Amino acid sequence: MFSQAKLQHYRMLTDSGSPMKLQRTPKRLFYIDNLRYLMVLLVVIVHGACAYANIFPWWCVMEVNEYRWFFNNLMLLLMVFLMPVLYFFAGYFGISSLQRKGTPTFLKNKLLRLGLPLLIIVPIVSPTYSYIYHYTHNSYINKVGFMTYWLTYMKGAFNLQMGVISPIDSFHHSHLWFISLLLFFFILLPLFSPRTLSLKAQDDPPLKTLTAKSLLPAFVLVIIGATLSSFAAVILFSEPFNPDPWVTIGSLLHFQPMMLGSYIIYFSLGVFGFYRKWLTHTKFPGHPLLWATSCILFSIIMITVYQHLMIRPTTAKLLIVLSTRSLLCFLFLITSIQFGDRYWNKSSPLNRLLATHSYTIYLIHFLIVILFQLFLLHWTGGPVFIKFFIVTSGSIIISYLISCYCVKPFPWLSVCVIYAVFLFFLLTIQPTIP
Repeated sequence: MFSQAKLQHYRMLTDSGSPMKLQRTPKRLFYIDNLRYLMVLLVVIVHGACAYANIFPWWCVMEVNEYRWFFNNLMLLLMVFLMPVLYFFAGYFGISSLQRKGTPTFLKNKLLRLGLPLLIIVPIVSPTYSYIYHYTHNSYINKVGFMTYWLTYMKGAFNLQMGVISPIDSFHHSHLWFISLLLFFFILLPLFSPRTLSLKAQDDPPLKTLTAKSLLPAFVLVIIGATLSSFAAVILFSEPFNPDPWVTIGSLLHFQPMMLGSYIIYFSLGVFGFYRKWLTHTKFPGHPLLWATSCILFSIIMITVYQHLMIRPTTAKLLIVLSTRSLLCFLFLITSIQFGDRYWNKSSPLNRLLATHSYTIYLIHFLIVILFQLFLLHWTGGPVFIKFFIVTSGSIIISYLISCYCVKPFPWLSVCVIYAVFLFFLLTIQPTIP
């Protein structure tokens, strides 16, 4: 953020007719880099908790334990804001990148950065995930070899299926659904120009503080939009045996309809925030502790009502959960920006390393998490929190090391080695029962 003294000094120089042309360059928003890598690490934690909760019965490694309530609540809270916050930042900095690079270069860069990893990683991770599911849930793996299953599974990519899918044997993007949907948003982003949005971004606006009144319209629109879109998705897609289904559009996009509206809203909010200079020339009202306290309060309300909803579902309870979750998401976004700007807007060796490698960690962590969970499944009687710690910390560390010492310095060699190892397992994992 710019101080008032710096702004006044800038105005004095330019107003005095000085021949020196002063161009003010915003300082780097280190806290945004820090928040983005924090979101990625929390995604790893969510995936690590899936094996010890029962929110996702289709998770490939499940371990019954007496602390499922803890992991359920942990996942419920983290899933409220993780993806929407990432989409907000993507929209904010995506429109900035588009303006700097122009449409052709922007789209080319996004296709390489997002599309290429999809083509490389999905054929490995998605069928492996489903094959491990069969290994842990039934004896299917004893009858079908990995190569046979992989060929059958990958044929589904060309079926161009539309509608609700099973996340097991139907072709899906695994954790990279986020990447494919984000790529789709970026392809549409050139439509979000100042003309189409009727927005005019000032080149150098003064530092200002948003009032509660000025923030209220965006606040209300986001809450109402996210709540209604989620409620409509529940009505259209949910079934008693599958309350939060996955949907595919021609095998190109995979998403949960109940959250799609929030992703669109927060990506668009990021674009709007860029034109309004929310992260560079704006201070949000209120103290960070006030926002954090609101997050805690509404988190308790959401979890309490959600538990009653699971026992005896009613439309009123569902609307309370959906509206509270929508409210929480916005509160978490503002809280993270407030805390980041005030207390974490600095760089350090650890922050730089994690920020640099966060995207690669996101790409490669998923299968590592599952292999850890599968290995620890055989540690019967092991403390569940120790297992959870090993899964999450081990996956983060190994993903970071692979990114730092393999993928970043030797990207194509790393891809070749990974595919060579994968081919080895395809050929060697054979049925044990004739």
